[in-house]
Amino acid sequence: MDILIGIGILIAGLVLGVVIAWLILGKRRETERQMQRVFEALSLDALSKSSQQFLQLAHETLAKQTEAGKGDLETKKQLIDQQLGTMNEKLESVKILMRELEMDRQKKFGELNACLSLTQQEAKGLRDVTNRLTVALSGTKTRGQWGERMAEDLLSVIGLREGINYLRQKTTEDGEQKRPDFTFLLPNGIKLNMDVKFPLSNYLLYHEVPLVADQERYRSQFLKDVRDRIKEVASKNYINPPETLDYALAFIPNDQVFSFLMEDAKEGESLLDFAFSKKVVLCSPITLYAILSIIHKSIENFQLERSAKEIQQLFGDFGKEWERFKKCFEEIAKSLDEAHEAFSRLRTTRSLKLDTQLERISALRMQGIAEPSEVLEESAEGLAATEDGADGGTKPPAVQE
Repeated sequence: MDILIGIGILIAGLVLGVVIAWLILGKRRETERQMQRVFEALSLDALSKSSQQFLQLAHETLAKQTEAGKGDLETKKQLIDQQLGTMNEKLESVKILMRELEMDRQKKFGELNACLSLTQQEAKGLRDVTNRLTVALSGTKTRGQWGERMAEDLLSVIGLREGINYLRQKTTEDGEQKRPDFTFLLPNGIKLNMDVKFPLSNYLLYHEVPLVADQERYRSQFLKDVRDRIKEVASKNYINPPETLDYALAFIPNDQVFSFLMEDAKEGESLLDFAFSKKVVLCSPITLYAILSIIHKSIENFQLERSAKEIQQLFGDFGKEWERFKKCFEEIAKSLDEAHEAFSRLRTTRSLKLDTQLERISALRMQGIAEPSEVLEESAEGLAATEDGADGGTKPPAVQE
């Protein structure tokens, strides 16, 4: 029973607590709603006031920012105007430069066209000259004249003179009357012959044809022509000791052709060895210059050695004549000294004595008191006394006075 009462009290307490809690909660909610309404009213009022202040502040700030922006924009506008002015000046300078470059380009283009035209004309002239030279060198006679001209230029540079050091196309003294192009005169009547005719036709064709097979064919033919020419020079009477040296010269008037020939070899024997075996020396312009320079110097040394004894004899004769000259010169000097001494006596002693006599005669003439005979006698005595005083007491004869 007590338990039931306790449970009932507990339930009643719980219900009462719930009712009280519900009342309190409802009152709290009402209070919160009132507070919310009050807060909303205050918030709305505060927000309204804040919005007005914010708008005013924003308006003032915007006005300040707008004013500052206007100043900044004006400054930037001035800077932009300055930059635009500078850019306009630079653009104007660029325009002027472009006009100048265009004018210079047109001028240079005109000059280039003129140069190209001139170059084309010169190239055409060079081709014409090359063609004429090719045609000219295709002939044996013309090639010989070309070789002779080059050889003459080399001889002139070395200092060799025609008729003294060499002869041109001198006929040999044999029955066949063969004519070497140049004959160099060596000491003791020995001669050295040189031939300048050289085959070049196949060599020119070798450089003109485009096909390798044709080039090889013309190359072989050219080398055969050279060997035949060497044999021909060796077969002539150019080598005839003791009248000539044991070798003859074959002049190749082009260093490039000479180098081309030096590269040839056939069965282990080079073209140079083949020429030596035939006693023919192949010479390019450079090697010919060296050979003839050595020959010219050797001739000068030989002539100087040959004339050394004659020079010594001339020096001996000169010494004898010099001694005779000195002896005659000493005799003349002695005679001149004696003549100078006699001339000195004539200027001093003899002149003084004559002057003394003339003074006495003039004095006596002025006085007019002496006879002529007395005057002469007195003059003779005075002259003798003067001579004794001047000559150290030795009285010369009257005739000498």
